[in-house]
Amino acid sequence: MVNSLPKLTFLNHASFMIENNDSVLLIDPWYEGAAFNQGWNLLDTSIKNCDVIKKLVDSNKKIFIWFSHEHSDHFSVPFIKKLKNEKIDLTFLYQKTLDGRIGNFLRKDNFKVLELNDGQSFHLSTNFEIKNWKYHSGDSYCWIRCADICLLNLNDCVVNNSDAAFDIANKISSKIDILFTQFGYANWVGNESDKEYRSKVAQEKFERIQIQAEILKPNIVIPFASFIYFSHSDNFYLNDEQNTPEKLRVAEQLMLLQENIFFMKPYDQLILKNGFEIRNKLQVSTKMAEQHWNDLMNKIQPNINSDSTIGADFLEKKFKKFRNKTFSNFLIAPQILEFFGFIKPLKIEITDALIKIELSYIKGFKILNNDVDFDIAMKSDVLDFIFSNDYGYNATAVNGRYKTEYVDANVKFGRFFSPQEYLKNGYGLLSPLNTIVMVFKRFFN
Repeated sequence: MVNSLPKLTFLNHASFMIENNDSVLLIDPWYEGAAFNQGWNLLDTSIKNCDVIKKLVDSNKKIFIWFSHEHSDHFSVPFIKKLKNEKIDLTFLYQKTLDGRIGNFLRKDNFKVLELNDGQSFHLSTNFEIKNWKYHSGDSYCWIRCADICLLNLNDCVVNNSDAAFDIANKISSKIDILFTQFGYANWVGNESDKEYRSKVAQEKFERIQIQAEILKPNIVIPFASFIYFSHSDNFYLNDEQNTPEKLRVAEQLMLLQENIFFMKPYDQLILKNGFEIRNKLQVSTKMAEQHWNDLMNKIQPNINSDSTIGADFLEKKFKKFRNKTFSNFLIAPQILEFFGFIKPLKIEITDALIKIELSYIKGFKILNNDVDFDIAMKSDVLDFIFSNDYGYNATAVNGRYKTEYVDANVKFGRFFSPQEYLKNGYGLLSPLNTIVMVFKRFFN
């Protein structure tokens, strides 16, 4: 085998590939299709699953794939199914979780899976290693060393204050040549009329990068994991204040960091030899990359979706199943929380079915009069999605396919479905000790 210098190839959104002479590491592959219940689409659709898989196979190297978390813009099930069909010998790397759900899901298809403890070093080959650490809400970040170049991939981790940044700096205890970090908002950010609120949230993303750069002190910052748009007619308005490379370049918070910030587009490559050559390459390529993403963002259009209307009877059955699953994992805890007012019944306007309903852990499903005030408005297929999937509420909070009737309604929405959030993170009867510790921490906070 001919010796070759290690290199990094940017692919799309939050995905890139690092390889040396012996091994290749693929990060967060998502290249095709929508994410979050038809709520997001990629800006760039030039790369296909088969293209990346062919590149992996043709490399004739040991193949590793690392997932940061379970969100569908990082953990793409269609990509995994395509891998299964190709019967490729590879190893998945993932954070060690309470329930091991991702590892079990992958092992069912006979994939090899290595679940990494926080800070555990795994050597892919000589002078090529990765460490990961769990973060809030099921996310994780990783530190990668290939030859003498060290990268920190924060992806979606909300590192928005100095304490969080210092904690990461202390854990990795290493230089950072390249920092990959999210630069756009990635969730529901108000109703259509709340444009000023979205502008503030967008600016906070720039402040976040400023904090990360000042404390983690990377030589180079590569913003990524935001090359998407809100693509459904329900949420398309959320794009109006979204960050772009163009906006980042004039952000007041980042004025002193501009010379260290660079963008990459699909198939841009960096030879991981030394920091000087990496910087020179990025200085040459970043303008074309920025123009690429700016142009794509300026061309976005909402998808034409044919959402099915789901009737009240079916929704009631789905809520009953959802409620029973919640009780089987948390016993009567949701009912107790609702009785004492920590969780409150949720009133929803189903816009396509022209009905209003109330959901309650105590009283169940109830159809309301149409003149009753409500908390949240959404289509019936969105509510069905929430009931049917472990990540249902979480994905809906990300895709933003709903409206709130008043300021605090979003908090009420989140609290009602908080048992689902805890369940997806491994809490419940299957992990009683960790659940008790979590409850006490939440109570005393």
